[in-house]
Amino acid sequence: MEYRFSGEIDDINEYLQFQRILHKELFGKIFSPKSLIYSAFLLTIIIIQDLKREFSLYKIITYIVIIGFPCVFVFFALYSKWMNKRSFIKYKSKIGRFEFIINELNIFIKCKDESANLDKSNIRKIIFDNDSIYIIPKSRFGGIIKKRYFEDEKEYNELVLFIREKYSGLI
Repeated sequence: MEYRFSGEIDDINEYLQFQRILHKELFGKIFSPKSLIYSAFLLTIIIIQDLKREFSLYKIITYIVIIGFPCVFVFFALYSKWMNKRSFIKYKSKIGRFEFIINELNIFIKCKDESANLDKSNIRKIIFDNDSIYIIPKSRFGGIIKKRYFEDEKEYNELVLFIREKYSGLI
């Protein structure tokens, strides 16, 4: 069985939704809020203990740089809506219309300038949402399948069942 359909991501909210899912999947385990809080707590204890032993302006500046730079980087690289909006505007002409071919062996995704033929070994994970299916590859080119790409809800639900059955190890 093979599914052929196409759809368009023309709304910035859909793009941001995919970016949040992608960042959560790729970096969420490492930079989860819980792990960041634990790390910050432990680092604060270490810094306070070190400053109690020897208090100097040099150490304070060093700790500010050591802590500040990664915090700024993590914030802007992972959670900045502003950066994602800029990338959407920059690549909107490349994103445009997606064409999908999904069968038992692979998922083929094509947009204006790029295409990806993803077999099971090239897919990191498939995530299901209320009205979307997110295909997160091991490479840099993924896809989002929206329910509105289909003429009726029945066809979308059949695709969901098909993907759950054939790609069960990736869900």
